[in-house]
Amino acid sequence: MLIATVCKSACSVALARLGSLRKIAAQLHQKGIPSELRDELLAEAGGSEAELEAALTYARRRRLGVHRRNDPLKEADGEATEDAEVADARRLRRKRELGALARAGFGFDIAARVLGGE
Repeated sequence: MLIATVCKSACSVALARLGSLRKIAAQLHQKGIPSELRDELLAEAGGSEAELEAALTYARRRRLGVHRRNDPLKEADGEATEDAEVADARRLRRKRELGALARAGFGFDIAARVLGGE
């Protein structure tokens, strides 16, 4: 029971720090936590809403998506320019941002929701 209590507190801290439930599950597995306890801890951690909140926090911290500052692909008045080079640059940036979220352990559906419909 003591292990479960310690794991619960560690899991909530890890969710805030690491972000992805996948990453937390991998670390719990690596530390030798039994799968039944690991599944219970991850269920208590919050599920998909907690995962989305963690992804939003990660994107804000890394300044991804709508949290970007000084976007060079926008004009001064906030309207996006639409020539071929800018469109290619946007696609490349979105691909890189999706990759950053994937490396952090977030699935495509969560990453796409965080980045919006860019």
